[in-house]
Amino acid sequence: MTESAFPFEGQSVSEQDFDGWARQLTGHVSGIGSGLTMTVGQDTRSITIQPGWALVDGTCYRLDAALTLAGDANTGGDDVYDFVVLTRTASGSNPRITASLVRQSATTPSWTQDEGGAWQQPLGYVPLAAGSAVYSAATVTEVSPRLTGGIATGATGNVPAASVPPATMLWDPVASRLALSDGAAWLGIPTGATGDTPWNEHSDWGQQTIARGTAGRQVCSITLQAGARGAVLAMCVIGVSSRNNAAVTFASNNVRHRWHSHGSAASTQVAWMDLIHADAPYAPVTCTILASVDGAGSDVTLGESHVMGVGL
Repeated sequence: MTESAFPFEGQSVSEQDFDGWARQLTGHVSGIGSGLTMTVGQDTRSITIQPGWALVDGTCYRLDAALTLAGDANTGGDDVYDFVVLTRTASGSNPRITASLVRQSATTPSWTQDEGGAWQQPLGYVPLAAGSAVYSAATVTEVSPRLTGGIATGATGNVPAASVPPATMLWDPVASRLALSDGAAWLGIPTGATGDTPWNEHSDWGQQTIARGTAGRQVCSITLQAGARGAVLAMCVIGVSSRNNAAVTFASNNVRHRWHSHGSAASTQVAWMDLIHADAPYAPVTCTILASVDGAGSDVTLGESHVMGVGL
């Protein structure tokens, strides 16, 4: 058995130990630590990288002055994409990380990423149209995560694989949500941000009329996000503008328990709560409200319908 501890003053630490330590600190997520912003010279087919640093599979890349990379004209018949890539060469007598332009035929190509070995870390790309000598965009589309505030920030097309260790947290700007890795998949953590399904969701629908004798007419439907226990507590409120003593009943899908509270045949409001089960923790679940009206009396007119859900 061997116990070890590092780093201490005057101590020699191997590259393997240091890289492994750095990977653990960042949840095995490589990305930009600060700076390394990129600007485009469209006419000169160049991308200039500003000073900054990045973590490339546990090893540090630092740039202390602006670096300009120039690409070739596109003489082919298909659009291409010039990527700014940090490439780590970990074997041999001269291990290093260098920045270069790598031309690809798609915006989400495959990269060499061997933990502890050769690693390509794409930072961003610029499109170049078929047969063109001028970049098609004036800005770089950044694809590298940014290691900000202890939580990695993903970028379009480059959210790391969920095979990173469990409990790694990442901000996914595409879905506008926090995500937590369980070692196999990213689990969405509701935040209430635009584009995300938050802990609480509220929606309403306008007035609608349901003919007498109708069975199972969909009144409203909303997608909610379950909590850690894989359930949603949904509260439903439906206004009844006119029923003329006709009996109207409501049903919801995926319901395990229901609590009702509604009035007489002349009641102008029906309200209840449903406990709805999702397929898994933090999974989306659809709450669909169905209405049925018996054949007696006349048609039923419903007012606004409201659904509010809380993930459990």
